[in-house]
Amino acid sequence: MTQSIDIPSFSQFVKWMKSGESITAPDGSCPVGTALGIFRGRWKADVIYRICAATSLTEAMERITSRMGVPDVLVYNAAFMTGGKASELTPEEMIAHFKTDVVGAQVAAKCVIPAMKARKSGAILFTGGLFGVHPYANADFACMSMDKAALRTHALMLNNELKNAGIFVGIVNIMGVVGSEERLLPDNVAEAYWKLYSQQTNFEICYPSV
Repeated sequence: MTQSIDIPSFSQFVKWMKSGESITAPDGSCPVGTALGIFRGRWKADVIYRICAATSLTEAMERITSRMGVPDVLVYNAAFMTGGKASELTPEEMIAHFKTDVVGAQVAAKCVIPAMKARKSGAILFTGGLFGVHPYANADFACMSMDKAALRTHALMLNNELKNAGIFVGIVNIMGVVGSEERLLPDNVAEAYWKLYSQQTNFEICYPSV
C-alpha cells in the first residue's frame, strides 16, 4: 500500500517521518511504514510516500520515475520499533526487523541505481541512528542495534562501489530522539542531511555529534 503525502520541505519531511505515524497493510504486515522521499533542488519535495511492502516500493518508484524522471536524491527512512533483548529474540522477529530496516533500503536503492549510473549523478541517503553506532545504548532494542549497524555498513559498501559512477551514498546517524531537544528539532536534523549531501566528504554524519 502506498500513500502520497504533500510535504513542501525536507525539514517537514523529517518531522513527518519521525512523527510516529504508521500505515499498516491490509494483512497487518509492516507495523512501521517506510518513509520514502524524492527530492529535487534544496530539499523541495516532489513526492513523499509511505510504503508497506517491497512490491509497493518498487511500484511507487516506477510511478515516480515515469512521472518525473530519475530522482536527484532518494531518502530512505525505516525503523521497526519493537524492542527485545538479544537473548530473547526469535528468528521470526529478527527476520521481520531485518526486512524493514535493511532489505527495504536495498530494494529502494536498486530502484534508482541503474538510472543514476546512466546519468552519472545522484545521491541515496539512509537514516541510521545511535543504536547503529553504539549498540549498547539500550539493550532492549537489540534488533534495531544490529540492523542499523548493518545499514551503516551497507551504506559504506555502496558508497565505495558507486562513487566512481557519480553516485553518493550516505547515512545520517540521528543520535537521539527527534524533537526531544532543540538540536534535534526537525529543522536542525534536516540541516544534517543537507550537510552530508552537499559536502560528501564522508559517507556518514552523526548528529548531534557526541
